Amino acid sequence: MMMIQEPLYYQFTESKLRELISKIREEGGDKLAKLLEEDRQLMDRLKARENSNYLLLSKEFEGLKDRHDWLDFVAGGMYYGQCVDGVRDGYGLLYCKNSEGDQMLYECEWESGLPIKGKSLMVSDCKWWSYEGHLDDKYLPTVKGTSSNEDGDKYNGDFKKGNRHGQGKYQWKDGQMYEGKWQDDKKHGSGRQTFADGSYSVGEYREDEEVGVHRIYSKEGKLDMRMDYDKVVQDV
Repeated sequence: MMMIQEPLYYQFTESKLRELISKIREEGGDKLAKLLEEDRQLMDRLKARENSNYLLLSKEFEGLKDRHDWLDFVAGGMYYGQCVDGVRDGYGLLYCKNSEGDQMLYECEWESGLPIKGKSLMVSDCKWWSYEGHLDDKYLPTVKGTSSNEDGDKYNGDFKKGNRHGQGKYQWKDGQMYEGKWQDDKKHGSGRQTFADGSYSVGEYREDEEVGVHRIYSKEGKLDMRMDYDKVVQDV
């Protein structure tokens, strides 16, 4: 009689991953579940991180409060991944929800229960938003990373407390692009705005608004005009 060998305690398995996906679907997360099912490299990434020094566990998430200006995570959901002494440590997946019911999936490196670096995927109002990079102790983008959304927009640059903050480049689906300084998710400081036709403007911004003199160039780099936005505001 052939014996069925049980997976070793440190091995990620398709069956446990399916359990996590089923839980997400049972809690109304059809779109998030489908995105995970369509990620053909997910199991390969998990298998590549296997380590016999880590115990793999499936356990309920305790929730998280005081996430700066972002919504709290409610208790529930599920973590499937590596642990040390029962605490998230190593590599693993965390599914959870915020207080408005938006679904989150973290695929991260963990240390003493906190995410350090990895991917996050959120589904809100039936649309997805993704991030890859460093994370802070409130599970928010920090330092440097990249984000994209279902509408086709992309950002690559600095983050702080979950917001674009520092130097970065934002690209819209229609071809427009802003590259420059950000503060609290708004264009703030010196930057270059490229328009869909390839022409571009260089100048200063304050809380998403143009200020001072902006130099406007053709797509070939020829200076076409100067616009004094301070004067425009005064004339209005």
